[in-house]
Amino acid sequence: MKTSEVNESLIGKRVKGIAFGLMITGTITAIEINDCSAVVSFDYDKPVQWGDDFYTHGDNWARLHDEFGSLQYMELI
Repeated sequence: MKTSEVNESLIGKRVKGIAFGLMITGTITAIEINDCSAVVSFDYDKPVQWGDDFYTHGDNWARLHDEFGSLQYMELI
């Protein structure tokens, strides 16, 4: 997903995003766009274990000026 495609209408949509080196499915819960970056927050469908901890929520982000970041791997499903 490109930063130019990120807007508030995506909240509630199903996505595949990257977290812990895995492609995780989930639902977009929040979007934050500021002067430097775009951040898409999403809740995972299933908790992801990393070490002794379980995670249910994560963010994919990208810088606005060059699209660098994990947001480039996020896609709508």
